[in-house]
Amino acid sequence: MSRITEELLVDCYHQYGTSRPNWLVGAEFERLFLRRDGKQVNYFAKDGVRDLLTKLSTAAHWEASFEGENIIGLTGVERAVTLEPGAQVELAGTPHLKLLELSNEAIDNLKEFQDATSNENMWIALGVTPFDRINDIKWVPKGRYEIMKNYLPQRGAMAPVMMKGTTSFQACFDFENEADCARKFDLMLRLSPLTTAMFANSPIFEGEITGWMSNRGRAWQATDASRTGFPTQIRDGYSHERWVNYLLDVPMMFYVVDGQWLHANGKSFREFMLYGFDGNFPTIADWDLHQTSVFPEVRVKKWIEVRGADACKMPLAIAGIAFWKGLLYSETSLDLALEISAQVSSDPDEALRCASKDGLAAKFGDVSAIDLAQQLFTVAKAGLNECDPEASHLLQPLELLLSKGECPAREVLRLYKSCDDREQFLKAVSY
Repeated sequence: MSRITEELLVDCYHQYGTSRPNWLVGAEFERLFLRRDGKQVNYFAKDGVRDLLTKLSTAAHWEASFEGENIIGLTGVERAVTLEPGAQVELAGTPHLKLLELSNEAIDNLKEFQDATSNENMWIALGVTPFDRINDIKWVPKGRYEIMKNYLPQRGAMAPVMMKGTTSFQACFDFENEADCARKFDLMLRLSPLTTAMFANSPIFEGEITGWMSNRGRAWQATDASRTGFPTQIRDGYSHERWVNYLLDVPMMFYVVDGQWLHANGKSFREFMLYGFDGNFPTIADWDLHQTSVFPEVRVKKWIEVRGADACKMPLAIAGIAFWKGLLYSETSLDLALEISAQVSSDPDEALRCASKDGLAAKFGDVSAIDLAQQLFTVAKAGLNECDPEASHLLQPLELLLSKGECPAREVLRLYKSCDDREQFLKAVSY
């Protein structure tokens, strides 16, 4: 078998892309699963995550996924349920041509999970677990997490929080070719701080009001700068070659040989490709695995993945996906959005810190987050009316939020202060 080369990997990216009529939208929804006292439901507990997956796996549309003897997920036709390190549950949904189809699938899946849930537990729409202490949350029994839990805390003080306590919603978008990918990537990278500001929804952490609107965003900025945030290689503009070179130089956490998860000890994929590890040289499967361990604010695989939002209640999350579709899938809106986003003149790391701290009250250089969001909402609404007009009403929750000028964390804080106890508060912020 011939060895992987940089040229081969760059060429793979040039094979990606699809024509405009076939552009789909995919989405991932991570959800916190908590007991009524605020403790995170662990994998092994009675009526815990293992029992939940086992129960759901009996449905005809799901097939159980195992690692060893442990059920670790569910697979269906073009969709999957997976577990994050602290037993947060994620749906990676089917890519859809129409947002209404995506929305209906996500709502149906949430109801399926709610119906299968014990009365002692609930699904919570926040970006970080609000009460449990991170050190008390048990790990999901997966080989990659066994390595991550030792590796990442050496490179970021809040890495355990990111892994075991955070949840997000993410969306994936198609592109036509490298030039189209570059325009979309560059826009979404510029707007990453705004994404965090608009959907900041995690102001309470370990039972404290921290002063941060997004403790999820705060945790990600303190998790291994080599694989998160804004890659230096592409801050000045995206190309497939630059992206591949970035990925080649990110330190690896793990690789797999004969089903065994092995430590890569921070060596790069470039080293793996050129010299091998203990006589093993990478395959395309190793490259695909490596890409899943790199977490910048915007990520490119066969599509562009937007990653900067806290988990929110379903209508607002769907509105966020509709907002991005309106910006990305209309040529006119994409042009206007690129022009407007040029107003963001501050350092992106500082902008993301401000967004995580202040939500829509943040300032990005000379422009405020709320002013930028309102300008772009108008552009996104026009773009969605062009590319998916039947979905235009899905924007309404975001339109209402922007009219108030507040990120969802502000309402969470009001609820927290007005509720009599934790259970009442958790019911108020549940799905």
